[in-house]
Amino acid sequence: MGVLIASVAGGRMSVMTTRRRKSPEQIVRLLGQADQLLANGEDLASVCRTLGISESSFHRWRERYGGMNVDDAKRSKELEAENERRGCLILCVRR
Repeated sequence: MGVLIASVAGGRMSVMTTRRRKSPEQIVRLLGQADQLLANGEDLASVCRTLGISESSFHRWRERYGGMNVDDAKRSKELEAENERRGCLILCVRR
């Protein structure tokens, strides 16, 4: 996880972890693990607990990365970076 942050609010102490982004490759691997656990008969809530993710993240990732393998995710990431670079070049040329 991330760094633990403890705070006292209203006389109650709460501990939360910082948000940590996962790479597309990590997400695809987690979705593969989730598929295996779901195929073994576990329910979605317990799968998400096991993987350390929220159900909303699971559904969002499934929509975006469902059906991809790790190589596809890497290629997608490379294409997004290339498109961003080209967009910057186009903007620089227009000025």
